[in-house]
This record gives sequence, structure tokens and C-alpha cells, in this order.
Amino acid sequence: MDCRLTREGIPLFMNNRLSREKYYQVLIHIAQCRGCRDELIWAEQIKKGIEKGFAQIEQPPGIKIPVQGSPHYWRKEVEDLVEGLIYQMFAFSKLR
Repeated sequence: MDCRLTREGIPLFMNNRLSREKYYQVLIHIAQCRGCRDELIWAEQIKKGIEKGFAQIEQPPGIKIPVQGSPHYWRKEVEDLVEGLIYQMFAFSKLR
């Protein structure tokens, strides 16, 4: 797997959304490539910062956010949002 494909797969890799084969391909490449490993570390730091920010946000009184009866629903929504943000950041960084 090359660096371009690995970096495109990092957001999915971080949220375990790759097939087993692709997951291991990314894992092996990251173990061998310092640049992609640094990209993964950068993405993980961003993800932690965003999640920390979301954890500090309280739901305003009187506003009902559907949680589908499970606290895991909100967690999934946050993970999807973070994954999208990180993907966009990688796409933006390629334009510079």
C-alpha cells in the first residue's frame, strides 16, 4: 500500500471501518513509514481534541436531541462527525 492510499484510509482506520485486509495493509504501512505514522499521530491528536470539546458541551435546556434510546447513538454521531472532519482536513492539506 502506498502513502496516498494509507493517508486516505487513516480516518477509517481510526474508527475500525476498514475491511480486515485493508486494516492490516494500513497497519503494516504505518509501521514502516514515518510520514504516514506521523499523519496518524496528528489525526489521533485532533480526534482527541475534538472529542474533548464535545464532552464539554452541555445540551441546552429545552432542546431535545434524539438519542435513539441509547447513549451509544450520540457517541456514534460524534465519531462520524470527527471522521468527516479529519477526512476534510487531510483533503485540505493536500491542496496546500
